[in-house]
Amino acid sequence: MDKSIFVDGKASEELKLFPVDVQKDFKGFMVLLEEHGRLDFPEARKIQRNLFEIRVRNIETANKRLKQ
Repeated sequence: MDKSIFVDGKASEELKLFPVDVQKDFKGFMVLLEEHGRLDFPEARKIQRNLFEIRVRNIETANKRLKQ
């Protein structure tokens, strides 16, 4: 199932501020979304009818937060 995926310009610019591994994970999720037509929780969540959020977790950052 092919889907048309649109990433908002602001979101695209913000993505460039994240570590490279997070950017790669996000792009990987986009490929999966295009190929399969959906992502499941916790990787994605529907916000509105045609608006979804993608949840990419940076393990290194998460581990630092847990240690605090």
